[in-house]
Amino acid sequence: MEKFATTSVDVVRHEPGNTGYFFGQGLASDEGYLVFASLWDSLDAVIQKFGDAWQQSSLPEGYEDLIEEHSIRHVDLSTGWAVSPQETKAAT
Repeated sequence: MEKFATTSVDVVRHEPGNTGYFFGQGLASDEGYLVFASLWDSLDAVIQKFGDAWQQSSLPEGYEDLIEEHSIRHVDLSTGWAVSPQETKAAT
């Protein structure tokens, strides 16, 4: 997880249009499942960073032995999303 966190962050941190990133790790039966999500202010910024390969999932060098499967998904959040601290507190 530590290697994954630092290498993935290095790919997007300080890139024009990148507004953040986060990690998640599966629990219980999904404990080997990791997610890295990067947030961008526009699709154009993603394409500028990754070029023609923006829709292709790729692994950083040296990751072939660590990751069995990988994929990429693009999600449009332009309609917005929000988490209310009160709702989060009530759900736990």
